[in-house]
Amino acid sequence: MLENVYILHIDDPRSLKYLDDCLASCKQFPGINPIPVMGYKEADYKDICVEYGLSMIPYYLNQMPTMGHIHNRAFSCTAGHIKIWKMIVESNEPGVVLEHDAIVKGPLSNIDVDDDEILWLGPRIEYEDDYKFPIGSIPDYQDVERWEGTHAYAITPKTAQFLIDKIREYGLNDSIDGQLGMRNMFDMSFVTVNPPPVVAVVGNRESCIESSGNPGFWNAYHTDLFLKNLRPGCTVPPIRQLHYTDLSFNQRIPVLERVLKEAGKTDGREQAVLVHGGYEGLSSVWLSNKLLQHDDSYMQIVSSFTNQREQQICAFNTYFSKYYYKLNIVPVPREHKLLEQAVADPDIRFDVIYSDAWPEFKDVIYDGILSWNLLKRGGILIFNGGDSAAVKNIIDAVNATVLYNSDDFVIIKKI
Repeated sequence: MLENVYILHIDDPRSLKYLDDCLASCKQFPGINPIPVMGYKEADYKDICVEYGLSMIPYYLNQMPTMGHIHNRAFSCTAGHIKIWKMIVESNEPGVVLEHDAIVKGPLSNIDVDDDEILWLGPRIEYEDDYKFPIGSIPDYQDVERWEGTHAYAITPKTAQFLIDKIREYGLNDSIDGQLGMRNMFDMSFVTVNPPPVVAVVGNRESCIESSGNPGFWNAYHTDLFLKNLRPGCTVPPIRQLHYTDLSFNQRIPVLERVLKEAGKTDGREQAVLVHGGYEGLSSVWLSNKLLQHDDSYMQIVSSFTNQREQQICAFNTYFSKYYYKLNIVPVPREHKLLEQAVADPDIRFDVIYSDAWPEFKDVIYDGILSWNLLKRGGILIFNGGDSAAVKNIIDAVNATVLYNSDDFVIIKKI
């Protein structure tokens, strides 16, 4: 049962007006204890770091001299959420975290949240009257992979403390929306409620954080009862989905996870990673999330896109990597000499190479030998697909140690 509702706002006339609307919506439902929480208005990241014992990751630290006025807004929002997490820990009771543009549409007294999960309470809508909560409905809990926005969620004290510990471990890193919902930096379980009891109104609201002043008008997920109870003719926020037409890589994950762990590649050490191919970015996102924990780790994605649209899709999808700022996409023509040029430079070598380029025998031989020569000692070379006879010839030629071998998926190590 959820009772304490913490409403994050700042000392700004717009925010205070939104707060009043949120408080009025809370009063419609007995059992809700609304707790306004004054957040931070463009606080300096240094003060935030001191107050909460945080550090700043190098990527953003390097940007502060020129982009600090923008990033400080996002970090101030993050600090407001941390402030509420601490209050939830101290209360020893589950709590609801609302940002000022949230409107409570249904009761919260019949909703439960478990430890080790974030319970998302509702999506964005354009105008407050666009959605009507179906009174008397029984909450249905549904697992989701990601979410857009941190305007309405519930957590337990244990989860709140976990989030505090994790953000101290990772440091200030992107907006709180990016860390929690978009990229799931902390590997949480995500659950949502159907029908949603809370919405965020964005059509006639001005953002106090976004430089454009326009709040995001999209969602990651729509439940059936949300769609069923929308006002006829209203504008439905689009779903911002990742664009994957080929999910076959997911079948590789159990083997990859085991082999990379046994090879010591997922323990947070500094690593350079090359993805040759990758196309839509599914393999790049998974590999980056597993291999790029160290501040100095990075990934090069070298791919022959057939058109600009393919490159845009890869860029969009990889933006949702936990470490998107460590990824560099290098578009090349099919008949490129980039790998040859890299081999000639002894300073360019990789700890892990994922080859997912062309399937023909001669291309696999050419790319495979170059990739092998770009590999550090102790490095891992992964062939996803490609002519199996060509891969076998490479293994024999370089006397590689085989860590996994199937007809269309091979992992070898350079001793």
